[in-house]
Amino acid sequence: MSLFVHHMMDMDNHYPPGRSLYPFVTLQMRRIRILAQRAGGRLLGFVAYDPFREADKGENEAVAVVERALKSGFAGVKFYPPSGYKPLGNTKKDMSRSGKDPSRINAVNERLFKLCVDLDAPVFAHCSPGEMERWKGAGLFADPKYWRKVLEQPRFNNLRLCLAHAGGDAGWCAKPGLPVDPDFVPEVVRLCQTYPNVYCEFGHTEQLFVESNRPYFARRLADAVTATGVRYDFGTKIMYGSDWHLLARTPDVEDFDDVFRKIFRGNQTLAKYEHQFFGLNALRYLNLADFLSRNSGSLTRQEFEYLSFLAAP
Repeated sequence: MSLFVHHMMDMDNHYPPGRSLYPFVTLQMRRIRILAQRAGGRLLGFVAYDPFREADKGENEAVAVVERALKSGFAGVKFYPPSGYKPLGNTKKDMSRSGKDPSRINAVNERLFKLCVDLDAPVFAHCSPGEMERWKGAGLFADPKYWRKVLEQPRFNNLRLCLAHAGGDAGWCAKPGLPVDPDFVPEVVRLCQTYPNVYCEFGHTEQLFVESNRPYFARRLADAVTATGVRYDFGTKIMYGSDWHLLARTPDVEDFDDVFRKIFRGNQTLAKYEHQFFGLNALRYLNLADFLSRNSGSLTRQEFEYLSFLAAP
């Protein structure tokens, strides 16, 4: 059995006018649904979210786009802070480069989180420093400490959230005792251990291509899954991923997942989590049962039957 998840990017408001070659709502979303239908349930799409879409239009477009998508075949939401916004707590200083109203961005983000909690739909949020920053330094808006401001609110305690890239491979692959700045990793682990529906995935792990880094990664991961006095076992919250550029750079695309298999099978502590890492945790995060319930009329028969089989207990 196989299942692939595609995470979209809404860049319409982040390129100069007229430079977005493939309009997000009218073209990209339609194409992803066609691909998913042709895959017969083996491909799920996550619709991209951009709060600036609402700030520019002066209407409820940002959340409305997401809500329509979540009820017409999309499985979750892609949230990308390096485009210039924090989950909550945006200030005038944060918005100075974009010229947006911070109170408006905070409000529309809250509406998104309420929608996702109400539907129990998963949010996939970029959570490593840098990458595709709208301006230099915008990548720090992905710091997981900003998600704590969301999750500590009782109405958002159960938000189904994946902290994508698990804080970044610099933190996971650092030699013991060396400081990492910024170090997102400890907060990612704490959030996964504290909240019932918070997960993380290791899709941005370029440093694992260097074999000498793998023991450091294994040691940090083993320490996290054996932590005591926590609410949730970190080993039940970790997921395999493959960011696009990693597959472009690895010497052998077909063997990319084998790097992780060697790490898990070579460590007695991690070995028992291999199946959870490669699939079981992801199925729990995706919450396919609720997805099928709200999308039964939007899926092809083949999609519905295949995903129903995966969702079965």
